[in-house]
Amino acid sequence: MALAFGPLGLTPAVFWAMTPGEFTALLEGRGLLTPVNGGLSQEELEALAGMLEEVD
Repeated sequence: MALAFGPLGLTPAVFWAMTPGEFTALLEGRGLLTPVNGGLSQEELEALAGMLEEVD
């Protein structure tokens, strides 16, 4: 959240209204989201997708 409120300048209301996809697109657009060591593996991506589905 510090990244959202600090460098990105988002207000709390705007941040909490964003979807994860919108936030990711914002980070990518600003060049703040870069893969570390090649990014996530397929298994890690599937686990993350499963966690996000549980939240909905």
